[in-house]
Amino acid sequence: MSLKAFHIIFLISVVLLFLFLMYWNYENWNLYGQNSYLFYIGVSLASGLFIAFYGIKFYKKTKKLNV
Repeated sequence: MSLKAFHIIFLISVVLLFLFLMYWNYENWNLYGQNSYLFYIGVSLASGLFIAFYGIKFYKKTKKLNV
């Protein structure tokens, strides 16, 4: 497995982790009603979007490489 492929797989797994954290914090907010869970949802969303945009930029930049 090339370093490029590993990097892309790792980025996808991190985005999925942030999606899970958003869901988990949403469920905790429904259960406990604390506003701190809303903050964590926002942080997870922002982090997931940042990683997704980084992954898209990385993919476009390395698309020309045949390694």
